[in-house]
Amino acid sequence: MNKVNPENLRLGIKRLLDRHQEQGKPSFGDWDFHNSLYQELTTLHSRPLDPSAWSFLVKVLWDWRAIRGNNQNNTKNAIYRRGLAQLDSLDKYATQIRGKIDYSIEGLAKIEWNDVNVLFELAKSIKGVSSPTFASKLCHFLAPCAYFPTDSVLIKQNSKLYSEYWKHCRDEWLEQINKCQLVEILRNHFPLDCQISEQYPWSVKISEFCQFADAKLCRI
Repeated sequence: MNKVNPENLRLGIKRLLDRHQEQGKPSFGDWDFHNSLYQELTTLHSRPLDPSAWSFLVKVLWDWRAIRGNNQNNTKNAIYRRGLAQLDSLDKYATQIRGKIDYSIEGLAKIEWNDVNVLFELAKSIKGVSSPTFASKLCHFLAPCAYFPTDSVLIKQNSKLYSEYWKHCRDEWLEQINKCQLVEILRNHFPLDCQISEQYPWSVKISEFCQFADAKLCRI
């Protein structure tokens, strides 16, 4: 797992933008680094989690490739149905976590793994697989500033234990003395006319992007 620092952030951003360019997606100067999604999530979090909001989250999970495969137990519709039975619990735990943490660059200091584990395990049970990808992304959508999403394509983890990955990213971020510099590095890659959400999860996204850094896979 990579350290959180300016070099890895620049490499991670480059790898992401290169990948977008190869796939014909918005890239250099055009991609908002999911800012529009976080604006929608801010609205979603202002009201109780209901079937309409859950349908939106399942669509985003599909778009983020957290729902795939031919297993009938893990189709988009199957996950939607299982999640409906857990909406009250998902909403309860996510609201508790969002109440403990804020979107400041020091917000992660207010939570420990034990604070976020219950929601993660609940999210994991909805898909019922060992991979942390689905649960980490669902939890990230429910509490963006408290969970680091994983990507099996981009992130080469040394361990499949999400708790180790979460603790690594959190501790790496909290140890940084140049947090404002890291925020500016990422901010400078946003489109010039982008109105960045006041609840953009800077600490989580920067820590995540640093995990994408791999000089061998970045085009010069």
